[in-house]
Amino acid sequence: MNRLRVIVIVLFLFLSAGYAQGGSWYSPLTAVVGTTGLAVISVAPDDTTPEAMKVTADIPVGAADDRWILIGLPAGGQKNMKALEICYQITATTEALTYIDTVKLTKMTTPDTPSDLFEYTTDLNSADPVCQRLDTNPKKLSGAVTLKLKVVLGDAADSIKIGGIRLVF
Repeated sequence: MNRLRVIVIVLFLFLSAGYAQGGSWYSPLTAVVGTTGLAVISVAPDDTTPEAMKVTADIPVGAADDRWILIGLPAGGQKNMKALEICYQITATTEALTYIDTVKLTKMTTPDTPSDLFEYTTDLNSADPVCQRLDTNPKKLSGAVTLKLKVVLGDAADSIKIGGIRLVF
């Protein structure tokens, strides 16, 4: 009986700590540059952490340049997403000039009708490696799901490193 009580207590602590919350992690390495412009934006595995994706540009990219990185997320059918978590790190020569301007999650079936599931417009600008959780009202994921990141790079020497991406169900 004591053994059962210990198992129940451990299970309760595990569940109350949030570890059992459903979700799926995705790699950023399928990313593509989604829009064109004067700057040549590159997405490639990071030199020191090849499991992470590094975003760079040959010249500065401003918010008005409307430059997006797209990452397909094989989210599976008909799940209700509660949050999106993005792990990232900004390396900038001048603080506050390089950041992720907007985060969008879109869905699409026919190629002429993508629709936004989620949009987050507060800058992601941490110089430390962090995982930022973006909560939302439950959204049903169906069709092809794409994560879109609008990037701003203040200098050609700056970069944005993207690590794991998590959909929380």
